[in-house]
Amino acid sequence: MKVLLAATDLVPAAKLTEWGYQVVTAQNGTEAWQHLLQDDELHLAILDRQMPGLDGVEVCRRIRAAACDPYIYVMLLTAGEVPTEIETALESGVDDFLHTPLNEQELYVRLRAARRILDLHHRLRFARSLLLKEAIYDPLTGLWNRKAVMELFWQDLARARRDDTPLAVAIVEPDHLDQIAEQHGRLAESMVMCGVAERASAVLRVYDRMARLERKRFLIILPDCTAHAGGKIMERIRRQFTERPVNISEGLIPITVSIGVTAWEGNKTVSQDDLLQVGYEAIEQAILAGRNRVEVIEPITAGLTEIVLRSDFAVPLESIRS
Repeated sequence: MKVLLAATDLVPAAKLTEWGYQVVTAQNGTEAWQHLLQDDELHLAILDRQMPGLDGVEVCRRIRAAACDPYIYVMLLTAGEVPTEIETALESGVDDFLHTPLNEQELYVRLRAARRILDLHHRLRFARSLLLKEAIYDPLTGLWNRKAVMELFWQDLARARRDDTPLAVAIVEPDHLDQIAEQHGRLAESMVMCGVAERASAVLRVYDRMARLERKRFLIILPDCTAHAGGKIMERIRRQFTERPVNISEGLIPITVSIGVTAWEGNKTVSQDDLLQVGYEAIEQAILAGRNRVEVIEPITAGLTEIVLRSDFAVPLESIRS
């Protein structure tokens, strides 16, 4: 573990090295603060209460004001300050006090305690990151979940309105997924969903978004894309499956997908819910027309009540073989 030592004349750096710490020294408070700003591996700081430049209390105050993450544990060297000064140090966020002259055994034990607390902070931070991941990602596919992507969708639509650029959305569904689950089991269903997520993501641009919208449907958001351009991208995704079967535990299985596409193209009255509704209409059109096809519903300038169904990307049905 790295330790910032800003009290080189009071704490033996050689002893800290002997105990297995990597020591970074500072001659004054200003230098100590710069080290903390520049080195993300410094999680433990030993500061002298009285230092040139910034004193130890002020350095600690700046650390807490910066809300450093990961946490930085601060030990302050004191020489028997009066209670009011100790109270001020505690209010600044100091974690522990080391009284001079130092006792090496006490220093060793207090450093061990500091490491235990930092380890706890690390585990809590890791647990928090897992909870955050579970809150925004689909556990099966690793894509955004519905709750997270709807917030991102709102932001993307707001940005499209501001910049007056199109925004395409697509809903993707593997064909006959219930039959696959019935014939090959739920594991096969999961593998198909993961396969769709993986292959579609490989075609998308880095700034496009893909999410698990429902049990067997995905939502794709395509910034700066008209409905027609979005349809072309979705056609490339559809061909990923007609040309290559998906490998499940029982072997290769042919998979096709149905896709519905629409877009926001400048109509100020069109909302996020409107776009989703038309996206659902488009994929239902693809399913009713025989599946394994891309259907595009492109809103015209008069509004969503007047739509034209485009079938430029429709293809014949290719049934799944058992």
